[in-house]
Amino acid sequence: EELNLELKKKSLEAVIGPNGAGKTTLLRAISGLEEIDRGKIYLFGERIDELDGYQIAKRGVAHCPERRKLFYDMTVKENLDMGAYTLKDKDKLNELIDFIYDLFPRLKERRKQRAGTLSGGEQQALAVARALMSKPKLILFDEPSLGLAPKLINDIFNKIKLLRDEGMTVLLVEQNANIALKISDRTYVIEKGE
Repeated sequence: EELNLELKKKSLEAVIGPNGAGKTTLLRAISGLEEIDRGKIYLFGERIDELDGYQIAKRGVAHCPERRKLFYDMTVKENLDMGAYTLKDKDKLNELIDFIYDLFPRLKERRKQRAGTLSGGEQQALAVARALMSKPKLILFDEPSLGLAPKLINDIFNKIKLLRDEGMTVLLVEQNANIALKISDRTYVIEKGE
């Protein structure tokens, strides 16, 4: 199995492929949640595959996992605060919260509501927003369309495109090949880890 992937800065790139092809494993390897047997992973010229996940996060990688993985008993605002644990500057934090609430007005309305009581689309928006709270340079999305109605899928992908336009580098894993091909600058196909 051989996998070669190079992301351009400030681009939106996608990885598509069937279930079990290795898409989620790829994202988990980049963010330090999965060890790799061989090969190397570089981020902005620095080798990161030997670092722990929290060290990779501090270098500007945010991971928005599939099935959202929110803190369901905590409020929307508390979930956002958890995403910003590496940020020490209070002014920057407030700036970021304002940016998030502009991007996702529904989250502002529901900031005191427990995450577990949100609709599926709102939970997905919160997962994206929480990942953004670390001010990432690279953001990894794993199946953001999973379980969402078509209208909500368009909303989420429009927000993801906006992040690229804001200057972030985005790597998107998506089973919906049509959407991935439509919104990405470049698309990789993965099958059996290759």
